[in-house]
Amino acid sequence: MEKNQKKDEAEEEKKRRMRLRGELPPEDEEPEEIWEPRPIRTVLPYKNDAGKTEFIISSEGKFNGLLYVCSMDEERPLRGIEIKSADVLVTRMEVFETDKAGEQLLTVCYDDGDVELIIDMNWEKRMSIKYHDAHTGQITSAVFSNKQANFFLTAGRDGLIYVHQFDKTCAVEEARLDPLANVEGANFLPAAEREAEKVRQLKKYADEHQAVFPPIDDDVLLDEASLAISLKLTEPTEVDADPEAYSIQQSKLRTEEDHRLNLAEKKKEKVRAQIRGLRDEFAKVAKKSARADEHLQISEDDFQIDPEFF
Repeated sequence: MEKNQKKDEAEEEKKRRMRLRGELPPEDEEPEEIWEPRPIRTVLPYKNDAGKTEFIISSEGKFNGLLYVCSMDEERPLRGIEIKSADVLVTRMEVFETDKAGEQLLTVCYDDGDVELIIDMNWEKRMSIKYHDAHTGQITSAVFSNKQANFFLTAGRDGLIYVHQFDKTCAVEEARLDPLANVEGANFLPAAEREAEKVRQLKKYADEHQAVFPPIDDDVLLDEASLAISLKLTEPTEVDADPEAYSIQQSKLRTEEDHRLNLAEKKKEKVRAQIRGLRDEFAKVAKKSARADEHLQISEDDFQIDPEFF
């Protein structure tokens, strides 16, 4: 790459006026500005609509601010795609094939903790996901759980992993939506009114097509105790082992063991709370049965679900 494709509009307008006054040569006669090569940060190959392999790259320095769509058959980038800001750097890009043929989900990760999701290479509509720290949350990975893409996971240098529920069907439909398709005379509206109508139609669509997230079973979730790490330090065997260092190791071991036991106790308390809830429900059912007519009452034998233990 020799020249950034991104142009400052104010600067370009100034140059156009200078050309009209004859102060600058015609644009096609201007010498090309040569920039020193800069490192390529990310490369992402993908299939375009024609099934041909292209690749998207990101760079830094003067070339930052755009993603460049390139082809092995062309010497220069095919086009430039503006990113959210020239002040951030792209850290990672991934493309995912879903369970539907030809459907692609692209993630663009940034060093400020932001992740952009692009559906079917529709760069006009991007979903921004930002939960990681803006200073220490440089995104290191962003993946979908499976082909159905009902969960989306992000990891960052802030040491956190976020799991997001994702309604792929709703997101794909909105990405493919033309909000002005059913607006009569939309093409003849002034630019400001057209944009305002577009925003109104998108809001209306979002209100009428809410994302659907199925309930999550708490029993399948990981709790703190499942993620706890226990330090197991070996006993010092050498005669000249430093007593002070050994004391520090023992202190670390005790602290970690106390932490592990505390997490285990929390897990036990959670189970106890579930048992108390079941007992309360049982008591309510038993009282309701006792108040019913005699021929509708449940006998005590019917309450014995597992007589081998109770």
